[in-house]
Amino acid sequence: MKDWNDIAIRLKNELIIWYARQCKNPFTDFYLYYTESTNEHNSGLIIKSENKNPDNVLVTPERINKSQDIESNYNRIINSGLLQKLPILDRA
Repeated sequence: MKDWNDIAIRLKNELIIWYARQCKNPFTDFYLYYTESTNEHNSGLIIKSENKNPDNVLVTPERINKSQDIESNYNRIINSGLLQKLPILDRA
């Protein structure tokens, strides 16, 4: 992701996908993961219930809040400062 605007857009898109999955599976817990930016590949953010990819790292052990909507979860994550600490800006 090239800048913080890209990160914000990616997070919003992941939350839209999460919301649909969460509605279909109300008892499943979902978590936010990231992939570190390296010289070989760009970074990423993804929300999923289980991690099968060793390149994905858990952002926080706190699950995406099922009782909140997309916008509330978005604001909580953006305002938490968690994303600013991650190595997810592209190196190129």
